[in-house]
Amino acid sequence: MIVAGVLDRAANALGEALPRLAGAIVLLVIGLVLAGRLASRVLDAAGLDGLGRRFGIDRILDRIGVTRSISSLVGTAVRIALVIVTVVAAVSLLGFAALSTALNALILFLPKLFVALVLVVIGLVVAEFLDDRVQRLAERATTRRADGPSWPGPPQAGH
Repeated sequence: MIVAGVLDRAANALGEALPRLAGAIVLLVIGLVLAGRLASRVLDAAGLDGLGRRFGIDRILDRIGVTRSISSLVGTAVRIALVIVTVVAAVSLLGFAALSTALNALILFLPKLFVALVLVVIGLVVAEFLDDRVQRLAERATTRRADGPSWPGPPQAGH
């Protein structure tokens, strides 16, 4: 009798969990497929690589050793974010409240991380722009000094 009761409760628990498990698996598959395809297509259509070349982001990425295009990097970040959101939704379907709460905290952190990365990239672009301007000004100053008296220069000893 005890064994039959345990088996009966296990069968009931399995019967309740299977629809949630199937829903979570379907949600994961759809989310992963959409995350992979949607992000790449949207970023390609937006012309993010051309914008990156225009503002010198490609040069900055090359300088720090990143060989991937900007649309590839942003696409990967978007895919990761979509995968995390999909996993959280699937975990919520399964009813794991503690894990779902922890993953929700991660989701709430993602926008802050994205903004921080954007600010770093903007800082790098501004630094690259200023570096270019300073280099040009330094070349002009050197050229003027060598060509003639357009810049008087420091006072000479003995004159």
